[in-house]
Amino acid sequence: MNYKIEILGNYKMVYIRNTGKYGSPENFQMMKNFKKWIFHNHLEEDKKTKGILAIAQANPQLTPVEQCRFDLMLFTDKDFSQDSQVNMGGF
Repeated sequence: MNYKIEILGNYKMVYIRNTGKYGSPENFQMMKNFKKWIFHNHLEEDKKTKGILAIAQANPQLTPVEQCRFDLMLFTDKDFSQDSQVNMGGF
């Protein structure tokens, strides 16, 4: 297996989370809603250049289905900390 390690700088991101079964209709609807939110908040360029990250946060073989967390993230420098539809984070 070939791999590449990259060191990321400080990045701000906006994200939403669903808790429950991976691959559920709720997760698909969450993606649709997130794309609409991105469009309405004029973040299409961020989506185009950085993409939307979809991250499964738990191993479903070890974690009960109702506790599996699924996040959708978009890197952006804009502040949406007052927007109740999304969360802000960084690393």
